[in-house]
Amino acid sequence: MGSARRKFTQEYKSEAVRLVLDSGRSVTEVAKSLGIHETTLGNWVKKAKENGETEERPLSVSERAELEELRKKYAQAQMDIAFLKKSGELLRERAEVKFEFISIHAPKKPVSADGANTFPVDYMCKKLDVSRQGYYAWKKRGPSRREKDDATLSTMIRAVFDRHEGRYGVRRIFHEIRRQGVAVAYKRVQRLMATMGLVSVHPRPRRPVTTVQAADSSSLPDLVGQDFAASAPNQLWYGDITYIRTWDGWVYMASVIDAFSRKIVGWAVADHIRTELVLDALRMAVTRRRPPGGVIFHADRGGQYTSREFVAFCRDNNVRNSVGRTGICFDNAAAESFWATLKKEFVHLHPFDTIDRVRAGIFEYVEIYYNRQRLHSSIGYLTPVEFEEEFDGQTLRAA
Repeated sequence: MGSARRKFTQEYKSEAVRLVLDSGRSVTEVAKSLGIHETTLGNWVKKAKENGETEERPLSVSERAELEELRKKYAQAQMDIAFLKKSGELLRERAEVKFEFISIHAPKKPVSADGANTFPVDYMCKKLDVSRQGYYAWKKRGPSRREKDDATLSTMIRAVFDRHEGRYGVRRIFHEIRRQGVAVAYKRVQRLMATMGLVSVHPRPRRPVTTVQAADSSSLPDLVGQDFAASAPNQLWYGDITYIRTWDGWVYMASVIDAFSRKIVGWAVADHIRTELVLDALRMAVTRRRPPGGVIFHADRGGQYTSREFVAFCRDNNVRNSVGRTGICFDNAAAESFWATLKKEFVHLHPFDTIDRVRAGIFEYVEIYYNRQRLHSSIGYLTPVEFEEEFDGQTLRAA
């Protein structure tokens, strides 16, 4: 499976190009994040430019001035918000603790890769109600060995926490730091995170119902029976639909997940929940994975998954339909688990104005973060891509 030539849907190509053009990142950087060759991505970007897909009306002088002013205000607001999140209840701590915080978050020379996580010393002293002179006197005196070790470890913890945008709690940060070769106790990570006020994001109330049972779905079997175990990729896929709020109204997302690695192998976003939404997600999975005949796709008994069009697509592509029982949430619990993670780690952290923003954000979260960077406890704290690569390597060695 690892050596097969990959295929990409047009939607995937468009979102990859958008990521290059909108984020300001280089083709090389984005290609590496997505796990594709930079020449391939470069060709997509070149073609999009040639077709005029990236052209925009230039801003007027007044618009540019207004935009620059808004950017300054936004940057100041973002710095205030970021500082409040990091400093927590530090105002109640003794001066030495505040000085330690300032030392960790002061700009470094040369500028480090995490420069965005630093703040001016004068700014921090003012916010924390300590004197600049007192800070530099403390710094000249120097912290103890224990304080130095805690400071170093705290910096690592903050880096992991910030890189994952607050999605990681104590367990995942502990495993991430251990992966970096640092021998550290779980309770020490827990203590330092508590001291720094670092708490992972929490889920919000559940979504409204998006499943409408078909009038006649009794002919489709349940081939899973709440057993989502798989011994190899492309044996069992499962999927579902969820909603995402935007300023323009509700939009909907369908997903296809490989039960073996928890990798999102197909997804689609639309402003409706008709059959074509789930078809687009499954079509992406089939195009990208080209599974052997007999892969099971499991979902609920919603009308989208039991429609003639969907069943026919599965039959034509050698995909075996499986649906859970009516009203039994555990029959599709694996898919519900992903939605809970998506909402907690992404949707509830980012307000969206349009469906295009949702689609671009989902692309980056799924294709770069969830599949390639996020550690999953159910697969030994590996990423889905790492887990499949490890399986491919074991298969080749055993051949």
